[in-house]
Amino acid sequence: LNIKKGDIVIDLGCGAGDYSFHAAEYTGEIGSVYPCDKWPELKEKLRARASESDLKNIIPEQFDLTKDDYPFQDNFADFCFLITVLHIPVIKKYSGRIFSQVRRILKPSGIFAVINCKKIDVPFGPPIEMRLSSEETEALLLKENFKKARPDIDLGHNYMSLYS
Repeated sequence: LNIKKGDIVIDLGCGAGDYSFHAAEYTGEIGSVYPCDKWPELKEKLRARASESDLKNIIPEQFDLTKDDYPFQDNFADFCFLITVLHIPVIKKYSGRIFSQVRRILKPSGIFAVINCKKIDVPFGPPIEMRLSSEETEALLLKENFKKARPDIDLGHNYMSLYS
C-alpha cells in the first residue's frame, strides 16, 4: 500500500486490530492509526495491546460504522481499510452510508483499501452467497464516486481492491 511515515490510517471494522498494528510500523510515531469497531471491549483491548507494545500512534475508536457519523474531520486520512467485513449483511446493507463517510474523511489523494473473500466455495469463512465478487464490490463503490486506483491484488482466498 506504500504507507509512509506520518500517514494517517483508519481501519474500519478492525476486530482484533492486526492490520492496524502492522500499519503502525509504517506510519511511525509521527503518523497515526485509528482501529475502529463498534464493540467497547475491543477498544479497551486495543488500547491495552498498544500500551503493552509501546505504540503511541495507535488510537482506538468505538462507533457503529452503519449508524454513527465517523469521529474524524473531513479530508483527514491517507488510507482507510475495510478488511473482510463487507460481506456482513448489515454492513452491505448500509454500504452507501459507509462509503459516503469514507469519502468525507479520506484526503483527495487518499486510498480506500477493501479486502474481501473471493466468491469461491471453500470450507472456511463466510458462505459463498454472502461473499462479493470484485465486480460486485466495484459496483457498490462506483455509486459513491470511487474509482478503482489499480487492478485487484490476488491474496489467495481474498482479493484487495484499491479505490481513490
